[in-house]
Amino acid sequence: MGAGSDDSKNYIAGLLRVGYHYNETWSFGAGVGYSHQNITTTSAIVDPSVERMQYSSELSIWEFPLDARVKFLKYLYANAGPLLHFQQNANSYVDKQHGIGFHIGLGAKVPLSQQFAVTLSPHYKMYSLIPFHSKRNYDRVQALGIAVGVNYKFAK
Repeated sequence: MGAGSDDSKNYIAGLLRVGYHYNETWSFGAGVGYSHQNITTTSAIVDPSVERMQYSSELSIWEFPLDARVKFLKYLYANAGPLLHFQQNANSYVDKQHGIGFHIGLGAKVPLSQQFAVTLSPHYKMYSLIPFHSKRNYDRVQALGIAVGVNYKFAK
């Protein structure tokens, strides 16, 4: 009658990114990141008179993003790119998240000095857009979040 569902709680992630400024408008970057979240899986509705089962699990993922950023206005930018990722832990309720995904976001970068700046960036990620393990109906974990960062500019 109805499909099962997954609900994510306590999502936390960290990322170390290195960027290259091509010109005043464009920059490119690569990084390494780690994310962890708790997932509650609720079974499908088979019979409305039968209680639905819930299972708790954890999902830990190493990710290696590439991105392109385009700056507009004074402090704003948009970024997007592919995301290579590997699930670190075993999870019986969500398909293995090994594959290529993508991320997209908007952000603001406010300089504090010649070398330091802070960033605030709402973003969306989809894991396993191209999964390394193929199945007919593959689970694709998605994340919507806000990243807060500190930038340091190395002197030339």
